[in-house]
Amino acid sequence: MRFALICSLLLAACETQPATTEVQPPVPAMPAKPAVTPQTLATTFTAYLDAINAHDLAALGGYYADDAKVSVVDSGMQFTGGAAVGTGFWKPWFVAFPDVKVEAQLTLLKDRNLTAVMQMRATHEGEFMGIPASHKKVESQGCLVISYNENGKIQSEDHYTDGAVLMAQIGAMKANKRTTFAPWPNKEVVIAAGNGVEADNVALTRKADAAFNSHDVPGMLALTSDDFVDSDVTAPTDITDRKVGEKNLKELFGAWSDLKYEASTTWAAGNYVVTVEQYTGTNTGDWKSYGIKKTGKAAHLAAAHIRQFDNGKVKKSWLFWNSVALGQQLGLIPPAGAKPKVATK
Repeated sequence: MRFALICSLLLAACETQPATTEVQPPVPAMPAKPAVTPQTLATTFTAYLDAINAHDLAALGGYYADDAKVSVVDSGMQFTGGAAVGTGFWKPWFVAFPDVKVEAQLTLLKDRNLTAVMQMRATHEGEFMGIPASHKKVESQGCLVISYNENGKIQSEDHYTDGAVLMAQIGAMKANKRTTFAPWPNKEVVIAAGNGVEADNVALTRKADAAFNSHDVPGMLALTSDDFVDSDVTAPTDITDRKVGEKNLKELFGAWSDLKYEASTTWAAGNYVVTVEQYTGTNTGDWKSYGIKKTGKAAHLAAAHIRQFDNGKVKKSWLFWNSVALGQQLGLIPPAGAKPKVATK
């Protein structure tokens, strides 16, 4: 009897106890992915250049996407993936030019796109493309065009430079090229604002494209300021005289009667406009400025072009392309892959 009563009381107590649920600890929130902006990419780019100047191959590999594509435009040099870029591109440079240093003179950014005018200084102390060390000091200027992915890694990187500038300095080629490139006084970093001024400058650039493709020399000159400076990396000097510029344009169109280009990329940042251009044409006449006699051959080239605007006019133009590629297509220079001969005096 007593046992039954105790059991009844225990059962009642169990029935009146509130049900308990196990409280799960909160799931920690995933950290937000850092936003990739032109501002963050500008910082990343500075660190990337530091890694180049430190010759740090391991660090350099970390700046590239696994499927990144890197090229030296119109040279036949192409690499895919950070590891291939490190071993195939940067390592040979560091061996051939153990003191190589690079510096950005102008850096332009829009969205995940970056274009920079670069200068390089080094001493040729190791074999380079089959050419033994010359122990000569070298300088060059080129344009770097980079596209980043959503993680801030380099997706594509194209180097626009004139191979003849370097080859002439190390004695592998005879060419009338620059041997020095003065550092720019101001190392600007300009981020696109998406304003009306930039839109106007892009519209003016498209007018310049149209004038060039129709070989309208007066129309081209009308878009430039009175103090316009034309800087072509393949030329021995900048052109500041408008009459010389007019003469050179007429000579160009006389030597390439069907010359045209298509701008595959056009964007603005501040007073600057970047275009990537694909040129096609047939050499139908002598091109005296470059010492080229008529060959009758067709050629195609890529170029990076930066224009600086001031009050609705082009104030300065920088053009970067590879004259070696042109010479090869015209049969004036051995094709890519052929071992160059060191020029003798």
